[in-house]
Amino acid sequence: IHKTVIFVRHGQAVHNIVEERVKEQASRAAEACGYAKDSTQFQALVKEARLEALRDEALRDAALSELGKAQVLDAKHRLEHMIDGPRPLPQPTAVLVSPLFRTLQTASILFPEHPKMQVSRVLCERNTGLPCDLCSDQSRAAHSFPHIDFDHDLSPQSCSVCSSECKEDALDVRCRSASLAKVLQRMEDQTIAVVSHKGFLRELERGPL
Repeated sequence: IHKTVIFVRHGQAVHNIVEERVKEQASRAAEACGYAKDSTQFQALVKEARLEALRDEALRDAALSELGKAQVLDAKHRLEHMIDGPRPLPQPTAVLVSPLFRTLQTASILFPEHPKMQVSRVLCERNTGLPCDLCSDQSRAAHSFPHIDFDHDLSPQSCSVCSSECKEDALDVRCRSASLAKVLQRMEDQTIAVVSHKGFLRELERGPL
């Protein structure tokens, strides 16, 4: 079966801004302590500062930043150019999207009023147990995005990746990403857009792709 799949990563989210700011601050603090950038002490200090910042419940299911929204609009224009260009890319007849808020926003900006947009849990970011990687109330998300189908998830039935009790390592995500092929095969559509996350797409590329 030959299908065209367009992979999209969400735009910058609010927690990405916090993460980068804290990493810069921790890096300066580590350098002030005399630690070399490639030292174990330097890396450990920066990692712990980053994790501490991302444990903030205010970052649960973080939304896109203003820059993130602008990035998605830019991607929308680029995609439209590719679809309407001299060697046109087929228009996606279906859009699969992770249930996290930042991906729902990204898909909605990139494909406004698309008639076939479905949530797929298999596309979630790696579950680190941190608030930013956990879904908020799905009923509220469904209310915010009424054009997205939350009821017909084609993902394999398994432990919810949106539960804080189901933490994953990179290998777990790679195994989960392998099930995307089965989801795509079940769909009648020949051109499908997939809106997901850096962690998921990285393991998909390292594994199944």
